[in-house]
Amino acid sequence: MSSSESAIRVFDVLTDTEEVFHDEDSAVEYVVKWLREGVVFVLPTDTVYGVACSAKIDSSIEGIFDLKGRELSKSLPVLVSGLEMIDVHFGPLDADERTRLEAVASKLWPGALTVVVSSSRFLPKGIQRGDASVAFRSPGESFSRLVGRYVPLACTSANRSGETPVTTYAQAIALLQDESIKKVLTHVRTLVIGDARPMAEQASTLVDLRHKTPRILREGPISHEEIVDALGGSVRIGS
Repeated sequence: MSSSESAIRVFDVLTDTEEVFHDEDSAVEYVVKWLREGVVFVLPTDTVYGVACSAKIDSSIEGIFDLKGRELSKSLPVLVSGLEMIDVHFGPLDADERTRLEAVASKLWPGALTVVVSSSRFLPKGIQRGDASVAFRSPGESFSRLVGRYVPLACTSANRSGETPVTTYAQAIALLQDESIKKVLTHVRTLVIGDARPMAEQASTLVDLRHKTPRILREGPISHEEIVDALGGSVRIGS
């Protein structure tokens, strides 16, 4: 891979300028700094481009809902580095759910698997539903995984609700340059990340672990058989 292909690009929608990083650590440090200050990013995950912010900043989370045109009741998944980050920032979890989460995480994380569990901690309503459920994913190799080591990310696919998620840097920039989106994002700064890692270009598999027999709510790159194998028992398909 050439240096131009491996470069990480950061496009500032407000100023219509691009900064190029040839050192990955410097790029991550730059992005983490801005995330902690409330910036919303559109960045590549291992599946599709995602729109993400710190899972700790309410105003930034609200900005994602504005961008998506999404109802606040439809909470955002959270990208984490692994189980330890969940325990520190979002626990304690229900004991049985934590056991099931540990089973799938040990075999299928990092990867294209999102899980739904319950948290007894009071969390921003944009990431926690009224029934206390929260969705978590530990992404595979991607820029989002590098950033997620430092900041838990509220993150969902980069697209207006009901539309196809974007899968390229150029598409991500075009999304944020759309006039209808610019109008609703006047209160948050937005930046776009581009790097050359490949993506699955398919949304992650979604599994609800709150039930004794877990339920696959959305099929994706992780198969039914892989989930059954990880849990050592039956899994339902559908809510």
